Amino acid sequence: MSYSKNLTQYFVAYDIYSYSSYINSLTRNRTIYGVIAAIILLVCLKLLFSSKISTTAKLFFITLAILSLYTGIMGASRNFIFTLGIGLLAMSFKNVLKFPKTTISLLLISIIGIHLLVINNHRVVAQYSRTLPYLAKLSNNQNLSIQDFIPKITYRATSGRSKLWQEGVLILKQNPWMGIGAGSYRLSTKYKGQLNLHNYYLQVLVDSGIIGFISLILLLALLLKRAYNAGNLTILIAILSSLIFDNYLDYSMGWVLCMVWLLKVSAAKS
Repeated sequence: MSYSKNLTQYFVAYDIYSYSSYINSLTRNRTIYGVIAAIILLVCLKLLFSSKISTTAKLFFITLAILSLYTGIMGASRNFIFTLGIGLLAMSFKNVLKFPKTTISLLLISIIGIHLLVINNHRVVAQYSRTLPYLAKLSNNQNLSIQDFIPKITYRATSGRSKLWQEGVLILKQNPWMGIGAGSYRLSTKYKGQLNLHNYYLQVLVDSGIIGFISLILLLALLLKRAYNAGNLTILIAILSSLIFDNYLDYSMGWVLCMVWLLKVSAAKS
């Protein structure tokens, strides 16, 4: 057995290797890569605000940020947009008082750049417009309405996640306080081949119940406090937000390693 398989055997979904249609790589699919690209971009932006790095380093981080933005969007991962959006908002709240002009300029450039890349690629527009209808109309030069800007959380928009969440709530009602036990969801679901609920927080509720979820909240509060002291609170907030639409901790060692490393890098340069 390879080293990667030895490591992933400690994950609930370690038997993912048995699915022949999957490629065993660091990211494996665009959903995983999208979050990694978003966090890399946010770390680069954070480091650009630092006065401790050289001009050469700043040029490197600008280049890396542009590449992460381009590849993240071209991968058509909606979690890339969501994670990046949450991270940019958190970063803006933190830096707008210290660097008002720079913060607002970078935020506007990011928003405009993302839209220009998206609306000029029909494949990417088709993917993102499931959730954000106005993108398709922008791409086709159609008239916009206020309703087009309201995000959709439908079955199609969430790629089937909504049905899993609904089922998760029903399963939780069976044992709300203690949950059904870690890994038991796959035995309880009626959807064959589903490894998890594609929502880490709902997964914890279903597996460990309200008692386990309270423990998680207390742990996250401690981690957020330490991240604040380390200077990488915005990065941790973005990472935690990405777990709303998938449970990477369940099956992606590549995602876990990248997030830990990026948190370390962003804290070390604070």
